[in-house]
Amino acid sequence: MKKTFLSSFLFLLGILTKAQSQQCDSTFTDPAGANANYANASDYIVTFCPNAPGEVVTVTFTIFNTEANFDALYVFNGNTINATQIPSNNPAGNVPGGLAGGYWGTTIPGPFTSTSADGCLTFRFRSDGSVSFPGWVANVTCAPPPQVCAIPTALSVANITPASATLNWTSSGSSTEWETLVLPAGSPVPTANSIGIITQVIPTNITSLSPNTCYTYYVRTICSETLKSNWSGGFNFCTLTAPPVCGGNFVDAGGTAAAYPANSHV
Repeated sequence: MKKTFLSSFLFLLGILTKAQSQQCDSTFTDPAGANANYANASDYIVTFCPNAPGEVVTVTFTIFNTEANFDALYVFNGNTINATQIPSNNPAGNVPGGLAGGYWGTTIPGPFTSTSADGCLTFRFRSDGSVSFPGWVANVTCAPPPQVCAIPTALSVANITPASATLNWTSSGSSTEWETLVLPAGSPVPTANSIGIITQVIPTNITSLSPNTCYTYYVRTICSETLKSNWSGGFNFCTLTAPPVCGGNFVDAGGTAAAYPANSHV
């Protein structure tokens, strides 16, 4: 009788896994559901794939509670557990199977969005033989992949004068517009709402700087009217000291201040 029940359970589990792998805009829970603790000695695998070409799966957890060090959920970027793992920083612990990178405890993981060619995500849950917890609840959605706006890299500065400098950086992607921001050294890091100077050229020249002054410059990519990258990490530089101004007063050998004589050479 026990064997028959186990076979029926495994059959129903297979149906559940298949149904969940086909669903977007659905709820993903541990095998016991949202209102019960998961079973001991679980080894549960479920794959979610998008319904439409060009879409990707995103799984967003709202509740998460598994036994730390003993019961873990593993995430894989594709339609199988042989796909690239999306790991946590957790060690293998005492979870059956001895695989590091599982998610456990009460910290909500993710969200996870597939970057694989098939747009799928696969989850595997393993629990040990004793003590069970409430498990998890997550929302499964499918949509076109989120647009990514790359942060500029390899910042540098050249042609520094007392009042100007040439800012340079490396940009990936097809963007043709950037925003630079030059701040006095030690200023707070800019936020998303900070406003800089728009440019369409790399490198770009910045003027109206103060001599003998240190600055930090930032740059971000403008991908569209509504999408900008984060600011790059700041790059520090200092302007040069301004040369003496001709036509002013001078002090002669006797220490007397006087105006420069006409047509004189100092």
